[in-house]
Amino acid sequence: MNFLTNEKPKTVCIVGHGLSPVGKGLGSFVDGHDIVIRMTECSWHRHQTKYNLFVVLWGKIGIVTEQLDGRQVETILTQGECFTTMPGQKHKFIVYENGAMIEEMYVEYSEADIQRDNQGGPS
Repeated sequence: MNFLTNEKPKTVCIVGHGLSPVGKGLGSFVDGHDIVIRMTECSWHRHQTKYNLFVVLWGKIGIVTEQLDGRQVETILTQGECFTTMPGQKHKFIVYENGAMIEEMYVEYSEADIQRDNQGGPS
């Protein structure tokens, strides 16, 4: 269910801890789903026109955002907590303690919208 509109998602992607998809160019495929459940770490990226809502299912997640002055600020979330990134805000997330989260995008996915620093994981 879409947490913002109460609509059922059309597609869901689950990204686990394995390294096999790293470097395979699957970022656009993963980001193209209505809901992404992640149990891994993500590289720095930003969206020009959409918000991201992160909902922690279990464990502990860190959402790191880059501020206008260049500082990086990490917000730690635990089960049931949410965090929203704004359009244009550079961010990444880190999964701690076997955590898992849902990453939901507020608008229709467009490959042109996302700007990743690199593909396939943290940096």
